[in-house]
Amino acid sequence: LDPEEPIPPHARGEKGVEEDDVVYADRNLARKMGNLLTRVTSTTAAEPKTWEVSALFYNTLGNLTQARECHLKHCRALQAKGGWDRKAAALDELADAAMHCAEAHCVPLGVGPAGDTSDKTQIYTFAMWCRSAHKKVAMDGAVGSTPSGEPGRTKLAKALAMVDERHAELSA
Repeated sequence: LDPEEPIPPHARGEKGVEEDDVVYADRNLARKMGNLLTRVTSTTAAEPKTWEVSALFYNTLGNLTQARECHLKHCRALQAKGGWDRKAAALDELADAAMHCAEAHCVPLGVGPAGDTSDKTQIYTFAMWCRSAHKKVAMDGAVGSTPSGEPGRTKLAKALAMVDERHAELSA
């Protein structure tokens, strides 16, 4: 269900209700929810949880392009909160978000119009963000260089490896 797709008219059965009514209601609800999330994300301070919910919503609808954007914005919002490179718990939360983002980027978008490079561009953008975050936590003195920060640093490295592999596939 794409909330932007127009809802086609449908015939009603003898009782006035058909399975199409459920689809119609689901699309209508999806459209309203999409509009609400768009309004919330564009008019309020970017809370990481908002982007996480938006990513889940668009992923559920099958809108992978929008879900990827929301996953990356979730990662960036967590990073903007600060302290993620100094606190193990914050690093773990960021690393979990990065793994979800990497998983979303490893799902092929499908064949687009001729000359469409949006898949490759999105993957490259996330790879650059992930590389930068991993580099920062691996530096001496950062939490990623301590035993308590090791799981988060390892998870960031795994996310980076996944997305680098996908980028290499698309570049070949």
